[in-house]
Order: sequence, then C-alpha cells, then structure tokens
Amino acid sequence: MPNLELKQISIGSNVETGNFELSNFEPYKGYFYLAHLDYKVILGKIDNYNDFSKFFNENTKYLQNIRIFNQEKELYIFKKANKLMFRIREDIKKENCELISATETYQILWGTKSEIINNKTRIFEDRGIEIILPFEIKELLSATKRIAIKTRSYIDFNNNQAEYIDSRLCGFYLVNGNNIEKELI
Repeated sequence: MPNLELKQISIGSNVETGNFELSNFEPYKGYFYLAHLDYKVILGKIDNYNDFSKFFNENTKYLQNIRIFNQEKELYIFKKANKLMFRIREDIKKENCELISATETYQILWGTKSEIINNKTRIFEDRGIEIILPFEIKELLSATKRIAIKTRSYIDFNNNQAEYIDSRLCGFYLVNGNNIEKELI
C-alpha cells in the first residue's frame, strides 16, 4: 500500500497562461473545483457547464482564485491587477518528452466524522468546522481513517538553487494512518 511520505518524481508537463474569459472556457465536465471567494471556500464538481457558468458569473466579483482539476490537468484562474488570468498545467506521460522534477504530497483534510447529504459528504469535527465534499464517501472516518487531497509541486533550478515554481491539485484519497487506501475520484 503506498504511503503518505513526500515523493519526488520526474514528469512531463505542459503549461499555458493568459487572460481568462469564460466564453473561451473549455467544458471541464467531471472535474472538481476549489474556489476561494472573499467570504468562503467552496469545493464542487462540474456536472454541467451551464450550472458552473452561472456559479462563476455570480461569484466573479468575490473570486480570489479557483482550481479546476483532475488527476492529469488543472485550470487555475486568479485575479491579477483586477483582471482574471489563467494557468493550465497538464501532465503528460509519453516517451521522449522533457521532464520536470516535482514532489507529491497528501494533505489531510479536517474532519474525523462524516455523513452523506444530497449525494455529497460532510466531514466535520465536534468543534463546528466542516468541509462539504462534492461526492459520497461510504467509509466511516476516524482519527486514523481520513480524507486527503494530493498536491503536486513543480521544481525548477535557478543558479543551482531548487525552487518551487508551481503546484496543482490532483485528486482526493482515503488514507488510513500513513497509508493510502484508495483514490476517491
């Protein structure tokens, strides 16, 4: 069973950046999103473009950033000088491509208890903090059985000094102690 230790990898990765306009938005059906608004954080899943488009348009003025992701690709939308910008990072697995160094980590989400509500999972603690995940988790959570989000951070070298140049979200996992039990998406 894989464990939660920091793992260094080499991977092919393409990056595209520019000004963001929703009209140029490729439908990312089935992707998850993590939206940081001025007043709350929302985890969701894009099941249909029209619903997501409505959510995005209603919240653009509050948007700090949003990450739309799956295992291979992330669209990161953020504000810079009051303009919406984007970065798409897509990891590629093919021979003869340029490789970049990266690290993978699993960040444990807050919550040792769970309940299913309307096809979503609420993970929480008795102290009132909760996270609503956009999918159902049938397994019971505990102090050792938790949900983690996988993060991949990309490394570059500048004058022989390693530095993180980018990071992205890759998926949700069920973990038990220091071991990854299964991927949830």
